[in-house]
Amino acid sequence: MAKLSEKTSEMEAFVAVAQEGGFTKASIELDISPSAVSKRISRLEDRLGTKLLNRSTRRSALTEAGIIFLQRCQDILSEISGAEEEAKKFSSEPIGTLRVNCSILFADIHIIPLLNQFYLRYPNVHIDLNTDLDINLFEKNIDVGFHYSKPPDSSSLIVRKLSSNPWTICAAPDYLNRHGRPQSPEDLLHHNCCIDNSRPQYNRWEFEDQEGYRIIKVSGNFEAVGALVHKAALRGVGICQLPRYSIFNDIQNGKLEPLLEDKRPQNDRIIYLFYPHRKNISLKVRVFIDFLLEHLPQQIEGGL
Repeated sequence: MAKLSEKTSEMEAFVAVAQEGGFTKASIELDISPSAVSKRISRLEDRLGTKLLNRSTRRSALTEAGIIFLQRCQDILSEISGAEEEAKKFSSEPIGTLRVNCSILFADIHIIPLLNQFYLRYPNVHIDLNTDLDINLFEKNIDVGFHYSKPPDSSSLIVRKLSSNPWTICAAPDYLNRHGRPQSPEDLLHHNCCIDNSRPQYNRWEFEDQEGYRIIKVSGNFEAVGALVHKAALRGVGICQLPRYSIFNDIQNGKLEPLLEDKRPQNDRIIYLFYPHRKNISLKVRVFIDFLLEHLPQQIEGGL
């Protein structure tokens, strides 16, 4: 009978291949050779007497048995990880890798500037920052994340309101001097609008005034992620819509001018902080959340 350590290493190899889609990527994730990954999977399949993966030259696909076995393996490995994390919380200092998920724009403006201060307090925490908001939070073992809306799989997460998050329509004085200032939401249909293409809904701008609530579907000749839309707007490329916190200093300095402020909806968007719903939160997660709650709400709302 295989030892428990051998079984868990085989499970880890199988889960890595299933999540990464192939042996090569799994080997990088596990820091072992592809052949070692293949041997562990073969031993596992031989012991179980069933095929878990259909292999091809490019990808590996789960069999029906593999799909069922994957969920059980993830649960078991999660329990083992939880047991280890529970033990680590008795350490005098938080240690280990902390996986954080947020947008590039949020990371650039709010997370990165706080890192030095955080590391002065907690030098043994390694932060792994992921900016792909479409990933499966559990498959990638995200510890702490930020969303502009509640995550779709929030039933297994603790979700907390971090701050209100109004968005502002704005443009550089150079653009307005050349093309004029829109006086109504409908005027935007005749302007070049820079679109944040990270979400389809970001080209549907909301308005509410005495004429009622409506959505204007804007368009333009430049699309990119929010941070680059911001840069393009500063250069006078077009009109943009961005979180107020990200452009507050530019508005204060006259580099961008807010537009149609009296025609915007009053229901501010919300920035949510979330983390996995666990009985025992690891020390590294707890201190990071406490640190963020100490700094971020005031920092964000200071830019309203």
